[in-house]
Amino acid sequence: VSNTTLDGFIVSGGYARAEPTQGTTGAEGYRVGAFVPLTLGMDLSGIFEAWATARLGVEHVAGTVGLGGAPRASEAWMLRAGLALGLAVGFRRVHVLVEVAVDAEHVRGTSGGEAFERTGGAVTPAVALRVRF
Repeated sequence: VSNTTLDGFIVSGGYARAEPTQGTTGAEGYRVGAFVPLTLGMDLSGIFEAWATARLGVEHVAGTVGLGGAPRASEAWMLRAGLALGLAVGFRRVHVLVEVAVDAEHVRGTSGGEAFERTGGAVTPAVALRVRF
């Protein structure tokens, strides 16, 4: 899997393959996507940092999956839009970062010739410790 950033535009992709095991026929597939984040941030004396990020992404996945039967060809497109809010608090080179991302997602695809469509949301909290050397 690789990611490339061009002025805030992120392109990613990858390929995976799983060998057959007991009860499966294995799986393989690829994923490609693009993601555009737009971030506004502020820093107060290096002690507090705050940011807000609006983001929009699209992904395509395709491959074959086999669970206990013949492999099924599957593919899907996903659209994602969301907002992330974050805060960092610390002193000098050590900061604790807290971020919450809220995304709406819509997925449409086919698996074994059967169409599916799902819409939902995701809330992703994150906490990190940043130490700058």
